[in-house]
Amino acid sequence: SQEGYISKILKEYNLSNLKKPPSTPATSNLLVPKDGSPPIDKSKYLSLVMALMYLGRFTRPDILHTVSYLASRSSKPTEDDYQKLLRVVEYLSGTSEVGLMFRQNKSGKMVPEIWCDASHAGHPDGHGHAGIIITFGSAPIGTRSFKIKFICRSSSESELYVLEEASTYAVWLQCFLTSMGFELDQPIPIYQDNKSTIIMASQGGNFKRTKHLICKESYIKERLLNGDVQLKYLPTDQMPADMLTKPTSKDQLYKHMNKLFIR
Repeated sequence: SQEGYISKILKEYNLSNLKKPPSTPATSNLLVPKDGSPPIDKSKYLSLVMALMYLGRFTRPDILHTVSYLASRSSKPTEDDYQKLLRVVEYLSGTSEVGLMFRQNKSGKMVPEIWCDASHAGHPDGHGHAGIIITFGSAPIGTRSFKIKFICRSSSESELYVLEEASTYAVWLQCFLTSMGFELDQPIPIYQDNKSTIIMASQGGNFKRTKHLICKESYIKERLLNGDVQLKYLPTDQMPADMLTKPTSKDQLYKHMNKLFIR
């Protein structure tokens, strides 16, 4: 955990003794810019963004989506953007002791797993947002929350984009663990909540509709044939990477955190 680091942030922004901190890092209007909000000092905004990004990447994946999105507003930040950042700090004031708990599984092994998810066309400009979580044992050792670079035509395409990205991490993780002497006796499982995407990746899609995605389909299929990864379906309400793709309710957020041993 980084309780001491959080304490310094709270003191800097005079939020150490907040009586009623919010139960989530963002509201449902996170991705909706407020018209007419005045601009604020860029260096002031970036300072808080980077402080929170450091925290989100290491021990607090629950704030990573919010901070990643607000980081994309850094070129011309507004007062509305800054207030949304301060809400994250307020949320931390009520959860400063939260950290990662690493455990082996029931068979006594530390097993690597990857969870990936995407929200389709979630940004105002039509781009989607993706999230990847890499766990080793019970808790995350790596997380990413990022805006998808190109416009996807469907939710299945958005999911295929992040699935292909996740499979590259599986190859890296396999090489990394093997070089450390850790023996992998099975492919690294990648969890995905879109059945159409799993079919597209493992069997190929309709060429006319998905030929612009042929490289991504082929890369994932090659990883499957090589035995590097194994695709597993997981219902959306059980997908912890969901919290890295969009604002979630308190109950859903805490459910995902509990699943990942973020406690």
